[in-house]
Amino acid sequence: MVMMRNTALTLKADSEGKELLIDHLVMVGRCCYCLAHHLKLSEPTAMFAGALHDLGKALSYYQNIGSFAGHEVISAYITHALISDRVIKLRNGDPLHIIYPILFHHQAHRELPRAVNRLINVRNRLNLNRDANTLVKLLTELSIELRGYNLYIDVSKAQAAINKALKDIAEEDAKYLTSVLYANYLRDIDVEKLIKSRIYCGVLMMCDKYISVINRGGAKSSLYFKSVNSFIKYHKII
Repeated sequence: MVMMRNTALTLKADSEGKELLIDHLVMVGRCCYCLAHHLKLSEPTAMFAGALHDLGKALSYYQNIGSFAGHEVISAYITHALISDRVIKLRNGDPLHIIYPILFHHQAHRELPRAVNRLINVRNRLNLNRDANTLVKLLTELSIELRGYNLYIDVSKAQAAINKALKDIAEEDAKYLTSVLYANYLRDIDVEKLIKSRIYCGVLMMCDKYISVINRGGAKSSLYFKSVNSFIKYHKII
């Protein structure tokens, strides 16, 4: 009997394929959990943000072209669907602190409108069935890898939620997707929630940078990485 390899385990996290997506999501999720614990934030909230922040990279369009511009909007929209359909659930915590970091974790590289403008390419090249199945497999693998952290992930509901999210992405324009995220998370945000959201976003950005450089090599001489690395090592976070 020939065993078929799970395609979710072969997805790339970067254009050169130096890091697998499943490894990146698991390691960033764990890093976010540890950093949140150190900062006395909600560990499950931070871990969800870290583990789901690059879900959009699983789409076949991104995997084929090796460029991931706009994936943060796709990732946030799919995560919104998972939250709305109770595939993932926070026992204590605000879903805003998951969505906001995912949506803005590349703010150091590009403004959000630039990411939104790239979505037309994704929309026209979605493979709905294949992409949905891949995302379900990826989420299943994440639930297995992170099972020791007491996260609520109901994989049995994932297919329907992801199917709907991808259908929206395929049929609606980018303004619709961002308007849904705005209406559900950002429209009524107050100063206190905004500040806390930015803290969670900082946690994700630090861990994303740290894990990316450690696993892929490169930019170890950058001030950004040196600062993050020094903080993590000094406080013995990982």
